[in-house]
Amino acid sequence: GYEEEPLINGDFEWRWQALLPTNLTLHLFDLETRSMSMDRGGSLPSGDLYSAMAGNGVSFDWKVRARYSYRIRPESLPSLVSEGMAAAGIESLYDEYESRVEAELSRALTGVSFTDDGVSPEQAVSELEEELEKRGAALDDRFEVIDAAILDWQVPDMELYAESRRLYLDYMALRQAVMNEVED
Repeated sequence: GYEEEPLINGDFEWRWQALLPTNLTLHLFDLETRSMSMDRGGSLPSGDLYSAMAGNGVSFDWKVRARYSYRIRPESLPSLVSEGMAAAGIESLYDEYESRVEAELSRALTGVSFTDDGVSPEQAVSELEEELEKRGAALDDRFEVIDAAILDWQVPDMELYAESRRLYLDYMALRQAVMNEVED
């Protein structure tokens, strides 16, 4: 059998089973915090068309760079070992979790709304960090999220985007009116 609670490095634990040479097997696990970085970016809807209307090399591209730190919860180790997961096989568990986290965080980052609804950039970054932590923690309760941080946040000027969009739509309406006149 396995102990219900793991032995924590630095704590003294007396086990009488260790007195007999073959009576105890000690499994060592590296529970250091791991980190992964993600870069996501794109352009606002019809950003290329509207940037041509704004001129002067205006870009409506956005970019977000995030770091996600996590580790296996020490209390989940006994159940992992009882399921046959040895210290050498724990790497596959990390790989699986990282791929699931990357997919989930990609959905969160690409779903970011850049509309200016009175939210300060600092507050928007803080809310996004909280969302990343919440989504990562919900994926697997055997892992704990240490930190989710937005390292770089570049968003276009939303007022300029809205004005460029309005100008483009006015231009298209005017163009349609001219086309209708020519046809008549």
